[in-house]
Amino acid sequence: MLPRFLQSQCRAQPLRVGRLGAETFAVVAIGAIVGLVGNQLKESGNRFDVTRDYFKTAKSSGAKEVEIFQYIEHAEMMEVYQSPAYEVGQCIFIDARNDAAYSEKHIPGAYQLDHYFADRYITELLPVCADAERIIVYCNGGKCEDSKLAAMDLIENGVLADKIFIYLGGVVAWSEDGLPFERGERLSGDMTYGDE
Repeated sequence: MLPRFLQSQCRAQPLRVGRLGAETFAVVAIGAIVGLVGNQLKESGNRFDVTRDYFKTAKSSGAKEVEIFQYIEHAEMMEVYQSPAYEVGQCIFIDARNDAAYSEKHIPGAYQLDHYFADRYITELLPVCADAERIIVYCNGGKCEDSKLAAMDLIENGVLADKIFIYLGGVVAWSEDGLPFERGERLSGDMTYGDE
């Protein structure tokens, strides 16, 4: 026969659903309050905006999605990069990735427009886009949609859609071709190549 204290510890305690529910609600409520307070303490450009549509798509009046973007292939991208138009700002590149990815490496001279924080970049970009004849937006490439979202931000802020092109290859294709990247801020001069 087992000692009495072992027998009592082996018995299952009845589940106290009411207390468990109250504790769960308290943890969720405290987490929500901390998150909201933390969001309000951030600078206004870095706050999460619950009223903003972060997942836009271009739709027609029917159910089909409208393709409003022009695309640029890698070979044409190389021609633009080596053209005098790029050197004088008639053609600009816009990197649609986040701060960490942009700082790690971006196409030399590219501006940044992280769609999720577009308000931080759009004021600087609008005059540059107005002067440019061609605007090429890129992200990682492949299935990455950030370049399309950033292009939509430009269009919604008055940039003509016929000036905007999406570089589908993105950073991946640029890197695979061993082309130069710039690290840090725009025009930092800190260059690297491919996957260095």
